[in-house]
Amino acid sequence: MSNNNESDIQKENDLQTNDEQAILNCPQCDSFLQKCLIQQNYAMVLCPNRECLYPFNEVSSTDNLFYVEGSEMLNAATERLSTK
Repeated sequence: MSNNNESDIQKENDLQTNDEQAILNCPQCDSFLQKCLIQQNYAMVLCPNRECLYPFNEVSSTDNLFYVEGSEMLNAATERLSTK
């Protein structure tokens, strides 16, 4: 039975990976999407193209909200500081 549970977990991980890959590019202009922190530990996936309104021209933007782990924020901050 443990094999079934392990395979279910792997399938779930694969789905999450596919979902993450599906949102890498803007569905409207094909620009690379970015996570923008909007509140502590919460980010919204936005299109950085100033001429594109995604996701603000969508009926519901809540699908683009994600919880951000503290370690991910720390890694992003460290990377920004190291490039300056």
